[in-house]
Amino acid sequence: MKQIITTFILFMLSLFCFSQTNERFLLEGLVMDSTGNYISDVGIYNDSGVLLFVTDKNGMFNFFVKQKERLHFSHVSFKKLAHDINIKKIKPTDDGRYQVVVVMKKKVNVLPEVTIIENAPQLAYKNKNVYVIDYKLCPYGIFMITHNGLKSMLLHLDFEQDTISKTRISTDFDKLYRDAFDNLHLLSNDSIYQIFCDGENLHLLYGNSNKTFRETLLPVVASTDSIIVRENRFYHGQEIVYEVININNKRKHLLCDISGPTIEMAKNWNLDNHRLALTKYPEMSQLFYNPRETLQNERAEFEEVIQKRLMLKPVYSPLYSIGNKLYIFDLLNNYLFKFDDMGNFVQKIPIAFHLKTAYAKKIVTGNSWDNNIIIDRSNGKCYAQFIDDARITLKEVNMTTGETGKSYILDKHYFPQNIQIYEGYVYYLFLDARSQNGDRRSLYKMKLD
Repeated sequence: MKQIITTFILFMLSLFCFSQTNERFLLEGLVMDSTGNYISDVGIYNDSGVLLFVTDKNGMFNFFVKQKERLHFSHVSFKKLAHDINIKKIKPTDDGRYQVVVVMKKKVNVLPEVTIIENAPQLAYKNKNVYVIDYKLCPYGIFMITHNGLKSMLLHLDFEQDTISKTRISTDFDKLYRDAFDNLHLLSNDSIYQIFCDGENLHLLYGNSNKTFRETLLPVVASTDSIIVRENRFYHGQEIVYEVININNKRKHLLCDISGPTIEMAKNWNLDNHRLALTKYPEMSQLFYNPRETLQNERAEFEEVIQKRLMLKPVYSPLYSIGNKLYIFDLLNNYLFKFDDMGNFVQKIPIAFHLKTAYAKKIVTGNSWDNNIIIDRSNGKCYAQFIDDARITLKEVNMTTGETGKSYILDKHYFPQNIQIYEGYVYYLFLDARSQNGDRRSLYKMKLD
């Protein structure tokens, strides 16, 4: 009898040990570098290469593991790290949770007198069978229009490029637009639909004409909790008037009026006199060849439109809403204007990063402003875009001083398109190849380090 009892106790102990070994428990953790900075977007895999979790922007993770399981931590800028789970070495908190801290080391290649931290662009959507037409970055992921030569798809991805949801769309839709209220829309030449995602499926809502969109929604360029801002353009786009509308009482007031020297040319542009001059003196009108030379009036009108486009390029002085504050880059008069959430003036800061120099000097200084400002909406950082020999350089702009700081060169791909930045990553489209079905553009991303 005593032997039977002993055998039973040993059997129960073995079951208990077995259950402890195989029972899964919730593990919470934090991934950081050797200097204490949180590391986001770290992939955590098991021994079979299955992705278990991706750390959030604060470097946090939580998922169920079991005793003696080996976890593999991977990030493009850090050395891979293997971590074995040993519940005996993990001290539980007062409420019974198991927490660990994982420290990763950066990848560093040391060359003579130079230290290079690995930071190369990678495909942000790994599907070579389709090409990307347009994309937008949002707090809840990446929205993308793709095409495979036969059909178009609207995709919603997370920032690890896993597909959350998708739906087939007409090939007429080729552009995504995010309005001032952070709603996303799908556009074609004649219609627009708001995109709604319920977490599993994508839906197209509130269909409207492109004409209505351009007259009502497109002019609204920014909003805060209290106001919206409309953009009005005059004199062939040479003057921008930003107007504030109070959401509560509908009162309006002028926020900013921006114009430059070309406004006088635009004001004095007389279509009738211009057409008469081109008709009377045809030798003045040889910028572009038009085979219908006998139709002088039509030819004059054609060249009048072309010259207007060349000489009266629309003004670029964008307005952004960042952290419930408004910022206007008056690139014509070289100032950055700040306003509070009610549209009241706060500060005017001189800016000079966009000023172009003489051609010979520009080759030496590399001051090749590319008429584009990019805002990282996740943290409010601002970047000015420059181009030199087909390479793009992004310079961080200090929103307090107006000076430029760190520079980042996109030197792996020439002529990148549609550059966007989110959570410290720069995304862009690159023309990988041309085919009969269209230009095969892929979406790439790179860490700004």
